[in-house]
Amino acid sequence: MADGDKIETCNCMPNEGWSYHTQDSAARRAIAAAVAPSERGIGWGRLSNDPPLSTEQTLQLLRNAHASAVQGLVLSFSHDDYVTNVGGVQNCIGDEQIALQAEGWSYLHFCPNVPKPSLAEQSSLSQNVCVVNLNGKRAGLVLMSDLLLAVRELSKSRAELRCIVHHLLGYAPEHLSLIAQACGAHTKPFVWIHDLFTLCPTFTLLRNEATFCNAPPATSAVCGICHAGQDRVVHMQRVQQFFETTVPVVLAPSETIVEFWRSRYGYKHAEVHIVEPCSIEFVCDAPAYSAGRPLKVAFLGAPAYHKGWHTFEAIARWHARDPRYEFVHLGWHDAQVPGVQFIKTGVSREDRSAMVRAVSEAGIDVSLNWSLCFESFSFTTHEAIAAGAYVISRR
Repeated sequence: MADGDKIETCNCMPNEGWSYHTQDSAARRAIAAAVAPSERGIGWGRLSNDPPLSTEQTLQLLRNAHASAVQGLVLSFSHDDYVTNVGGVQNCIGDEQIALQAEGWSYLHFCPNVPKPSLAEQSSLSQNVCVVNLNGKRAGLVLMSDLLLAVRELSKSRAELRCIVHHLLGYAPEHLSLIAQACGAHTKPFVWIHDLFTLCPTFTLLRNEATFCNAPPATSAVCGICHAGQDRVVHMQRVQQFFETTVPVVLAPSETIVEFWRSRYGYKHAEVHIVEPCSIEFVCDAPAYSAGRPLKVAFLGAPAYHKGWHTFEAIARWHARDPRYEFVHLGWHDAQVPGVQFIKTGVSREDRSAMVRAVSEAGIDVSLNWSLCFESFSFTTHEAIAAGAYVISRR
């Protein structure tokens, strides 16, 4: 149907049900709101207004953390505070912290105090501040310049240091290169490919926030009409320099994301390992659907466009008066769609099975995962299957 075609509906019919139509378009809204990632982050506030630790306090923090560990000290970097935020990357970091602590490592995690939806500018190290958590507990704020000095000081004493980069969002990769190198020439940093941010400032690879672009060359005409196109060439140059300088060990949650990543751009790296964040162990058969009751169809997770929420919402509205179906949203934020039951569900380090349990207790039959982007690993898909539900997904 062309944009100008007129939709005829009966005025006597309700605005939910089989007569439901809308002149609105989720894709059109996404395109209209699309701006360059470097511009979108202008004006974002701080996570904390506390003063940073002094240079000596930062050094003492790292010394104490290293001294209290049997193996050594891990320096982990990601885009946000995994302790207070919910998501797949945060799940991985939380699990990593627990696993490494069990092996005798202290786990020091950093995230930018001023989050950004892009790389940070290549400014002075002293102008960048990070929030620090030690073994899952807030330890304060540190200047990147003080962190680098502390790492170099510990390295002189041959301390065992490991650098893990979960995400480059909000960082100047040049700064992380210096810290990774300061950990010692005998060890390579680990870099996770949780998504495709290393290929484009838009980590979902959605052109104009609407359509998966398949990562064409940065000089392509496709990039020329994309909201992220003007930032992408410089973005990739800086990321490439980071990989060439550090030559990291790449970690990824699935073979499919590695194949895609490798097929697009050959960033220099030492080796690649697949680390699946979770697996499914069946202990019994899933309950069979019994005829005579509505089929329960659910959406799991954040009601975001790139996750396919708009498709679930349209189906739920279209069938709102259809007695064959019930629609349920299990997640952290209620999108308040008429006819959709909301069950607040949050997965945390303390309760990793919260979503599996919620899906099972709600009696969900089918989970709709209509993600528009390339999923590196889908926790919600695994959780739905583990709870005994079928999954409908894009190829």
